[in-house]
Amino acid sequence: MAPSPAPGAEEPQPPAALLSMSGIARLAKVRRPVVTIWRRRKAQGPDPFPAPVNPGHPELQFDATEIAAWLTRTGLGNNASAQEDLAAHVRPGPAHLSADFDAAVAALLTLTTLTGASLTETVPTELLDLADDVDPHDEFCYREVEAAHQNPELVSHAEQVADASYSAANALEQSLQEARRRAPNLPDVLSRPALRLLADLAIALHEGDDGEMHFADPFPQAGDLLAAVRERLPEHIPAVAHTPEVTTAVGRNTLRRLLSGGWGRRRLSGELGAAPSAVVLTQVDHEDDPRGSALHLLRQIDDIALEMHAGQRAVIVGPAQVLIDELADREADNLRAHLLRLDRVRSIIRLPAGSVPRRHNRAMAVWVLGATHPGVPAERRWTTVCDLTDRGLTPALCIDVVNDTLAAMGDEQTVRSHAFHYSRRVAARSVIAAHGPLIPGPTTAPPRPATSGSHTAARLMTLAERLDSEPAQPLAPAVRVFHASAPTTRRPSTHETIEHWLDRGDLELIPGHRLSGEPTDEAGVPVLGADQIMDGSLAPAQVHIDLLTLAEDYPAAHLSEPGDVILTTTGGLRAAVDHEGSALVTYPARILRPTETLDPHLLARALNRHGATGGRAWRSVTLRPVPESQRKALREAMAAVDNAHRHAHARIAALKELRDDLLDGIAARVLQFDTPTTAPPEGH
Repeated sequence: MAPSPAPGAEEPQPPAALLSMSGIARLAKVRRPVVTIWRRRKAQGPDPFPAPVNPGHPELQFDATEIAAWLTRTGLGNNASAQEDLAAHVRPGPAHLSADFDAAVAALLTLTTLTGASLTETVPTELLDLADDVDPHDEFCYREVEAAHQNPELVSHAEQVADASYSAANALEQSLQEARRRAPNLPDVLSRPALRLLADLAIALHEGDDGEMHFADPFPQAGDLLAAVRERLPEHIPAVAHTPEVTTAVGRNTLRRLLSGGWGRRRLSGELGAAPSAVVLTQVDHEDDPRGSALHLLRQIDDIALEMHAGQRAVIVGPAQVLIDELADREADNLRAHLLRLDRVRSIIRLPAGSVPRRHNRAMAVWVLGATHPGVPAERRWTTVCDLTDRGLTPALCIDVVNDTLAAMGDEQTVRSHAFHYSRRVAARSVIAAHGPLIPGPTTAPPRPATSGSHTAARLMTLAERLDSEPAQPLAPAVRVFHASAPTTRRPSTHETIEHWLDRGDLELIPGHRLSGEPTDEAGVPVLGADQIMDGSLAPAQVHIDLLTLAEDYPAAHLSEPGDVILTTTGGLRAAVDHEGSALVTYPARILRPTETLDPHLLARALNRHGATGGRAWRSVTLRPVPESQRKALREAMAAVDNAHRHAHARIAALKELRDDLLDGIAARVLQFDTPTTAPPEGH
């Protein structure tokens, strides 16, 4: 039993503001593991890392003031203004940790964003009048301001949060995101690249010409899609969001986010067709029960399709298991077939794996709805399908996908003349009549038709001449081996587990990095993950991370070195040697870095042959060291084999390019063979 405080002594009060480990990382502008290292390495000494206020709790909390002061004193982290920025990162203390507190702060930040008024310099009654002016129907801030305007501590806290950020709107966005992190049940929050693609699709599909851009979201959830649209639109273009009447706390938060983000707002009081110039952009809900979720979700889409104006367009994102994959439930399957028979689904897109960062196994898909083509016979109508499962959402890919989708919305001449990059044009009736998944397997991009006969001919001739002149890659000089019969007097080499070599220091295990977002750059440091480890070799990196971003956001990042082994246990144990190095390896992939004693090729081979799955089973894989007399020869042999392997793959790719472009050029009649004229027989 804890001793009672001495008479007259005050009980210790909990801190007014708290920081989680992730919050400390955001305040210090470092990666989350760095904070763990600080706690471990700076636990002792003259200025130790502050102790948590709730030791032993699964989610540790720290006194925010102590943390900011410690960062300032030690100079650690990448934020010299940690104390000034503290208010924008803190979590309220236990006395204030509630949805009402979050809502009050968000409402006050919205009020100062929309009016420009200083919260602490405006008398309470005027604050309430301002709230009545901007929110006469009490949809997003009036009741919260009414409850908080007489609380100077709360008003001052909101003002401090605004001052600690670039703007009150930015402070509101941060506070809403922090509140979402504490929410017990989050919807399928999409990755930033996926949100950008959907926003770009909606913007490209907009056809209004009244000087404003209109977008409707009947199920706005947290407003992520509309926020992404506003982020992608130039600031000078006014945008109007059509959203339903607000009836929930989540809806009030969403409306606060949209209005603070620069949106105009109109209430969806009737059908979507009442706003015919608005592009519908929405994410349909997903429930835990597979049968109920499929029916519920498809009924939402059915409502959207029925309410839309005949010429209106829509971008709808939802779980691929409902929008694309085979449905086991007959009622859901019949409803999806009915939707497809409406012939308004112009494009079907499967988004890349990892589009829902919190649920890596959740596959998402997109339906793009548009008008039918009444002048086109039913047998010639089309739908495009696009499978991006193994793709990275790079800016270039997104542009191509948007262009493919725009072409699918066009007339028959447009769709026939467009060179589809990542989509395939299929007969609409084949999609309507599909008994299995709507996209049965990975789609490959059809080759682009030759646009310039002379350019294509010159390129293909150069390619053929290069293939003819390529020298063979010699292997025999490096692979001069003979049978080794070990003398009986020689002690056999050690055959130990990877766990043993790790303990000895002959292997170093380096964990993969957890990125706060998804890199989409086409240049910079290559990013290698579990998806790049295939068939004992590394596929080229699909995305890169900018060097400046790497230095600022991940100052403690460890890049791979030539000879590292990249391994993953996701989907089975796989490993490959990184010959190039200088790559950022991301979780769940990891790096095994051997010393000279162990050969990386033998290590990768042993891991791939073992077939262990999950957990720590791979540590039981056994491996022998390479005798010192054989190490140099083995390295040279592996270098020769790998070099020949790369050249063979490059040659196969070049031959495929030559074959495909040659056939496409002949079919398009932009190429012809230079056939010698046959001399006529004598006497004729």
